Amino acid sequence: MRITLINKFILFIILLVLMSACSNMFDSFQEEIILPNINYDEAEEKIERYLEEKYERPFTAIKTERACTGLGADCSKEVRSYFYPNDEEDIQFYAVYHTETSEITDYFPHSFWEKEIEEDLAKILDEHTRVAVYTILDPVEDGVIPYYRDVLGTHITRVSFRKSLRGWEDNDQYWSKEAEWLISFKEELLHEGIPEAKMEYMEVFVTVENDDDDEPSLTRLYKITLNDVTDLEATTKIIKEYQ
Repeated sequence: MRITLINKFILFIILLVLMSACSNMFDSFQEEIILPNINYDEAEEKIERYLEEKYERPFTAIKTERACTGLGADCSKEVRSYFYPNDEEDIQFYAVYHTETSEITDYFPHSFWEKEIEEDLAKILDEHTRVAVYTILDPVEDGVIPYYRDVLGTHITRVSFRKSLRGWEDNDQYWSKEAEWLISFKEELLHEGIPEAKMEYMEVFVTVENDDDDEPSLTRLYKITLNDVTDLEATTKIIKEYQ
């Protein structure tokens, strides 16, 4: 029997449906049989209780999921829950609960500080710049997260100002213009009361948006610590040679 083009198309559709069903069945089998069993409701309750005791305020859970599904990976035994504090719903963060050790790690201070910095420096941060915070120590005492400037360089090891550019051209004019912006940005930070001694804990990380691809992507352009931003010639040299 000759298989017509229409029959081939129907067979192709059936094959796709079967493949999708098999994939869903495997995911379900992997989640329920192969991977460690997790009581998500119980884990979420433990995390929420931990947060409310630590920060002395109520929180609301957004969603709870397994941290990863890699077979044999330690993170497959972890639960990741997303929350926000009831009095500041725009601060969303996640916490991780390890089902074997009962250890909980939360990232509320990171999100709290990122919002605090964005509000504190709103005059000099544009819509294309976002803030990322990196820490090494838990700063919370008696439920209070300290002001970011008071722990910059101790609990906060780095504040990264992440900017995305469009229409970038690799020539001396563009590099010089970018160096001028960096010098101006640092001067504005100093004007806002950030001391020169703290600049080593702040960086600018710049990417370029690529519109030529089928899907938009980002290419790393440069990264520079603000204490390395000095005069025009030296700053241009550093960012131009970053690659």
